[in-house]
Amino acid sequence: MRRIRHIIALIVIGINIYPCIPDTIKIFRTGGGPFGFGIILIPILMIIHLSLIPAILTFTKKYNRKNGLIVLNVIGLVVGVFYVYMWLTVDTKPIDKKDTNRFVLNPNLITEFHRDDRLNPNNPDFQFYTIASFCADLNNNEKADTIILKRLKGWENDPGDFQQIQITTDNGTIWTETNFDGWVRFDNNYYVPDSVKRLNQLDTDLLLLTDFENTKILGLFGWVYASESGLLTIIDFNTKQPRIMINKNLDLVGIDNQKITIQDSEDKCWIENINNRLIMNCE
Repeated sequence: MRRIRHIIALIVIGINIYPCIPDTIKIFRTGGGPFGFGIILIPILMIIHLSLIPAILTFTKKYNRKNGLIVLNVIGLVVGVFYVYMWLTVDTKPIDKKDTNRFVLNPNLITEFHRDDRLNPNNPDFQFYTIASFCADLNNNEKADTIILKRLKGWENDPGDFQQIQITTDNGTIWTETNFDGWVRFDNNYYVPDSVKRLNQLDTDLLLLTDFENTKILGLFGWVYASESGLLTIIDFNTKQPRIMINKNLDLVGIDNQKITIQDSEDKCWIENINNRLIMNCE
């Protein structure tokens, strides 16, 4: 029985040494990480830290036979094992400040592309062919990534200069998106301000590559119907793979490192990264 008491106490002490004490220090140093989510872990960590007291007393002659200590050690062990399980499987580790440039997308800024039984990229009747390709460092790791633009065979007389974009990152990840309504060149139906064109880091009028916050963004522009705003598609490289950041019928007014200015049918709005969330504020 004495050996079991000592084993439980040693496990509790070990769990405190790593990962609990380093995590607690990191939480207080970073203010809980983005959104302060790390603060939620403090009550669990405090229970584990307080269990150090009975765990250490277990090795003293005065208290090592107290039944209350084994109860407290078992509680500390259960909570500690639960935390370690989360730490290993749910990624509860607080996010370091160097990772806080990762922002959460705003679902109100993303409209899904139309899909049905026929208009589907997996339709075997559809064949795409390449119209242009570009190399650029998209994820700021000083390695070249590839962008390929493709058009649907037989759709040459339909709106849009291309219907598909394929991005291959330097690690071999392939990301593809298809817009059957078509994307167009700058000013080919979708007006792009000169101030925005000058930001383009690619020598093309098919798409726009520029900086936003600590990431690259890639802009594509959809066909404009009548007086409606055309589709504005912006892809960001804020995470390990490309993702759609904006996909909505909007007029692009301006871009700088802190905000994207757009105009919808009624308001002029600014899209900004506020507290690691993509927020749209309008006049």
